[in-house]
Amino acid sequence: MVIADYVNSGKTMVVAEWPESAKTKEFALMFKALKISGRRTLVLLTDKEKSLRRALNNLPNVEVMAVKELNAYDGMRWPRWLVSEAGAAELIKMVS
Repeated sequence: MVIADYVNSGKTMVVAEWPESAKTKEFALMFKALKISGRRTLVLLTDKEKSLRRALNNLPNVEVMAVKELNAYDGMRWPRWLVSEAGAAELIKMVS
């Protein structure tokens, strides 16, 4: 239920795609453009996106987790989620 609430409440931000280069600097610029730089954010990755984990782990106040590992407790700990369109599709499958 918590996962469905986050998906439906606007606390989940969906990006069309991640930056082309898996560099921390690129993600920092993306977070700044989304106005979430420095804010506590849970980034959810699909299995195909796991290579981005290293760059994202270098950002402050960011936790990285696989979409399929998300549970209610971890979800509630973070005020906002950031996910790609592919990850959003996986989230929707989880809640339906």
